[in-house]
Amino acid sequence: LQRPPAVGLPLIAQQNPQPPASGSSGKLDQVQSQVNEVKDILKDNIDKVLERGDRLNELIDKTDDLQASVSGATPTVVNQIIHSQTNTKYF
Repeated sequence: LQRPPAVGLPLIAQQNPQPPASGSSGKLDQVQSQVNEVKDILKDNIDKVLERGDRLNELIDKTDDLQASVSGATPTVVNQIIHSQTNTKYF
């Protein structure tokens, strides 16, 4: 009786123990080069995301400052708009 192979596990005995041919070495180098290129792109994208986050935080701070400075002047502006609208006659 033969034992059935474990499900999902490779059969090491059936795998080719010989080293890869010289042609596959070139493919391996090509794949490694592509992996390195993708890593560089990912690092660049992460840096850009961090910079964007910093700029967004600065924009939020400026918006908060602007909102605080405008909130004191808002009643005056609103009153001016209301008075200009009520004094305008529409025909």
